[in-house]
Amino acid sequence: MKGMDIGDWLRDIGLGQYETAFRHNEIDCEVLRELTVEDLVALGVDLVGHRRKLLAAIASLRGATRSADAPTRSTTKSPDAQRRQLTVMFVDLVGSTALSGRLDPEDMRLVITHYQNAVADVVMRFQGHVAKYMGDGILCYFGWPIAHEDDAERAARSSLAIMAAMTNLRAPGGEALSARIGIATGLVVVGDLIGAGAAQEEAVVGETPNLAARLQGLAAPGQIILAETTRRLIGNTFLVADVGGQNLKGIAGEVRAYAVTDERAAESRFEARSSGAISAMVGRDRELTVVRKCWREAKVGKGQLVLLSGEAGIGKSRVVRAMLDVAASEPHIRVSYQCSPYHTDSPLHPAIQQLVLAAGMRADDSNDDKLCRLEALIEEEGDRPFLGALLGLDIEARYGKIELRPQEQRVRTLQALVSHLLALARQRPVLFILEDAHWIDATTLDLIELCLDRVANARIMMLVTARPNFQHDFGGHPIVTTIALNRLGRTQVRAIIDGLTGGKALPDPLVDLIAAKTDGVPLFVEEITKTVLESGMMRETACAFELIGPLSHLAIPSTLHGSLMARLDRLQPVKEVAQTAACIGRDFDFQLLRSVSPLDDASLQDALQRLIQAELIFRSGIPPEETYTFKHALVRDAAYENLLKTKRQAIHMKLVTALAAKDAAPELLAHHASMAGMTEKACRYWLMAGERAAARSANKEAISHLKAGANLIGELPDTPEKLRLELDLHSALVPPLMAIHGYSSEEAGRVSRRALDLYRRIGDPVELAVVLWQAWLFNFTQAHHAVATPIAREIEERMQNTADPAASIVAHLPLGLSLLALGKPMESRVQLERATRTYRALKGGQTVLRYGMEVGAVGCVYEAWCLGTLGYPQRAFEARAAALEIIERVKHPYTTARGLSLCAVISAIHGQWQSAFAFADRSIKAADEHGFTMAAAVGHIMRGSARAALEPSPEAIAEMRDGLEFHRGTGARTQVPFMLTLFAEALLGTRDFAAGLQAVEKALDLAKETGEEHVTPEIHRVRAKLNFEAGMGDPERDYLLALETARRQGARLFELRASYDLAEMQRGQGRTCEARNLLAPVYGGFTEGFDTPYLKAAKALLDSFV
Repeated sequence: MKGMDIGDWLRDIGLGQYETAFRHNEIDCEVLRELTVEDLVALGVDLVGHRRKLLAAIASLRGATRSADAPTRSTTKSPDAQRRQLTVMFVDLVGSTALSGRLDPEDMRLVITHYQNAVADVVMRFQGHVAKYMGDGILCYFGWPIAHEDDAERAARSSLAIMAAMTNLRAPGGEALSARIGIATGLVVVGDLIGAGAAQEEAVVGETPNLAARLQGLAAPGQIILAETTRRLIGNTFLVADVGGQNLKGIAGEVRAYAVTDERAAESRFEARSSGAISAMVGRDRELTVVRKCWREAKVGKGQLVLLSGEAGIGKSRVVRAMLDVAASEPHIRVSYQCSPYHTDSPLHPAIQQLVLAAGMRADDSNDDKLCRLEALIEEEGDRPFLGALLGLDIEARYGKIELRPQEQRVRTLQALVSHLLALARQRPVLFILEDAHWIDATTLDLIELCLDRVANARIMMLVTARPNFQHDFGGHPIVTTIALNRLGRTQVRAIIDGLTGGKALPDPLVDLIAAKTDGVPLFVEEITKTVLESGMMRETACAFELIGPLSHLAIPSTLHGSLMARLDRLQPVKEVAQTAACIGRDFDFQLLRSVSPLDDASLQDALQRLIQAELIFRSGIPPEETYTFKHALVRDAAYENLLKTKRQAIHMKLVTALAAKDAAPELLAHHASMAGMTEKACRYWLMAGERAAARSANKEAISHLKAGANLIGELPDTPEKLRLELDLHSALVPPLMAIHGYSSEEAGRVSRRALDLYRRIGDPVELAVVLWQAWLFNFTQAHHAVATPIAREIEERMQNTADPAASIVAHLPLGLSLLALGKPMESRVQLERATRTYRALKGGQTVLRYGMEVGAVGCVYEAWCLGTLGYPQRAFEARAAALEIIERVKHPYTTARGLSLCAVISAIHGQWQSAFAFADRSIKAADEHGFTMAAAVGHIMRGSARAALEPSPEAIAEMRDGLEFHRGTGARTQVPFMLTLFAEALLGTRDFAAGLQAVEKALDLAKETGEEHVTPEIHRVRAKLNFEAGMGDPERDYLLALETARRQGARLFELRASYDLAEMQRGQGRTCEARNLLAPVYGGFTEGFDTPYLKAAKALLDSFV
């Protein structure tokens, strides 16, 4: 035995193809003796027949067979404890206590042993795991240590088979034995070994085992009770009865339970597993067109075989269903063969099931009744004995004994099945469906190959579905067409989602996440979407679904868990490498993986090669710089979630160390630190990532990073360091929030208030300027000037002598802007000139990160606005040029978008409409590129205003109206009176006087409400022009109000405009002298800017009086 070569031994039993796998996994003669079913599956022995042959050979090597008093239990070496979905079955022998009181202990021992053997036989047949014998109770797992895509079904089938086996068991004296069974499915931690020696067992932690035990206690003798979790997973595969809600000891809340009575007869696995309405087919029109073409050929006697190939869940059965729907309106006969993972070694099992269903045989029919039903189905008398024998019927009394050798009988049976198909085709075209050929038994495959030549000239189309591991091209036969189903695109994924939501839209970020997670596999899309809709994270409105909380990761649906874990469990020896890689992410590189893996390079490369061969991952690039990608995001998620949290955290800690040494991106370090439980470090990395993103105006990313840190910081204990870190995160979050949602967004206000509160608690002067700036900006933008102006004065007072250069720049800017808005341009000028002078002295460029913009540019452009208002056009243009120089130098996207929109304002107030249009257009492009809502809104208002001034049109009015509506959505109210005044003047150009006057009244009301007096002279002037043109009101009174307000403010530009318009009106009324006397002194007060449009117009009007 010790000298036996493993390769020779495998070849001796005809299974030499497994030599490489056995040697790779170091299976020597000693280990060979201990191999179990689960081990063989992990080694890649997928065929049941090969596993049985190996187990028999191993048993003979051990020189022992199973004893009657020692039921076999899986002896797989337990893997480390794992988190996974598990279906737990608890079996109890009914009345064992009473039996033990009546029977001799030795007799009772035999009863228990026979019962345990019967249960163990069934559980092993369905590849479950007997975890523990507890006298009359047996605990069984389905889904560990090896998962299958249908573990819940396997448990249910096992339970029915156990009940059937119990009918053959008797106690001494002939008393019948019975069992009761409870089954539940849920998330557990399983695999820890507890105890020692014979008492050692695999522990399972979680509610599921307790629930299964309680359900078993609920069951009557001979009854099987399922939890609702298991019921959902088995679909319509079984007949179940709802036994209602149950209150079970130790289980919180009411539990809905179901009794399983039998397996449901169904033509296909797809039909059996569908528990509701079947969704519409999406994205398979091309494939269906090919299938329909082949069907048309078949209907005229040109037989076809169409092979639909694709991975699990890709939609093969959905195409079959669509073809059945097409054929439903035509005369035809459908024949359905369904291959099964439980019958890969059961000859012609699909044909047997089809014949039973087609003949209408019932389980309680007598042998004669079944033969009669068979005769009604089978046309050829000579075929009936062979098909009767195939169905296991007693045929001798009716047909006599079949006097053929087994091989000859096999051939004759296959011919009978083919003849039956041909006979049906003579009646009507036959649509022959064979589903899941990857599980086909060898004899059924022979039948299909035999059919190929025979159906070539018959009205038969064979539609076969298979996964890619079914590598059979049927010899390249000319009637064969192979169709590979590929993954769907994003548009098609969205169509599936819309079908499940009834056309109500999901948020785009959620759709993007579903698309990324599901990789275009329709089944994944459907199950993930259903899970999301049932998760409680959505609120349904009249036309959409809305998130009611932050978008977290998408949990793996219970319906997919088994399928995904099965892919990993088939690779037990290298599964740990997949799990370690999963901690890195869907994409990973060899160098990083090796830094956290305990394997040497050669072993790691070998493990990765096996994962590639199993198509779990793909490789790109050339060693040693190669990178790898999990084929499916959900497989990566399954590998990751299978790890215990403690092990995950240990790997993430190693990753933080490895990545930090490589100067990795802070957001990557933050993610791994978060997952490692390194909370403070994670928060600091999130802060760094957010600040870097904000510095390049990647504001959406900045918001995401900073919110991640802010959400995490609550896990830290209350310390001064925590408060400071929280302040840093909140103050850094405000600028990107304002850039994306506008200065007045509710969220920005909430975050800035929290930052101010934190500042008050800490009292750090370094953060004072930033926090007060944010509080001022929020209130200023909402036109809460009674709140904003005192904050601006506080900033000036407390920051004048600061040593912080950035703070000294903003010391005067807020007050300058507040005073300008309040209609005090002369006081504003003092503050704005101080701000820009300080900026120039400090050489600028130091404020983007902390204030969200280059405040020097903002200061210059508002200084231009203030100087222009005061009647200094040339100096205004110089300040604007300084702003443009800063914008060009710092190349900060938000500063660019906001600064250019304000430059458009400077051009507009001086009548430079071509320039205004150009600045506004550039501003819109910059804002749209980065999602700056308020800058975009102002840009559209200014561009529309310029268009209207250059050539009045409905299109220009529409752009302004849309811009105003967009701006209103940001919550901002400062400068809205100015914008409404521009809008009213544009409406004057299209002679829509009523709408213009309405806009003017809104502007005036808002200015009075907020105290924003800056533009009041212009409001009165435009109202006067509208009333004059419309022949309404008292225009002269409005002009005089405009002049009075402008003079009080010192706003000489507005005084000039009001004087000019009133002088024109007076000249038209023949009041030339009054007009000249009004306009001349105002014009004479200007000392510069005589080539600007409004001054040139005033000069021309004055010249006309001579």
